[in-house]
Amino acid sequence: MRNAIIKVWRGESKSLKWFLYPLLFPLSCAYEICLYVRNIVYRSGLVEICKVPIPVISIGNITLGGTGKHLLSGGCQKGLDRQGLTLQL
Repeated sequence: MRNAIIKVWRGESKSLKWFLYPLLFPLSCAYEICLYVRNIVYRSGLVEICKVPIPVISIGNITLGGTGKHLLSGGCQKGLDRQGLTLQL
């Protein structure tokens, strides 16, 4: 199933596209609604944004594999090590 979704994601399978889109579209709409509500809650001040006392580097987002997050994290770790800083994953 994962390979089928990746093929559709990359535009490599037109036939699977018409099979998977009707199944995935409701999930996409639900996700969009959740993000919309979350943004309203934070902007209105109902939920306070937590600030941490240390610098934070966020790499990547929710996606299928193969976007290079692991390699970028390793590069950041090497760069910070050279500067004498510690990285927590």
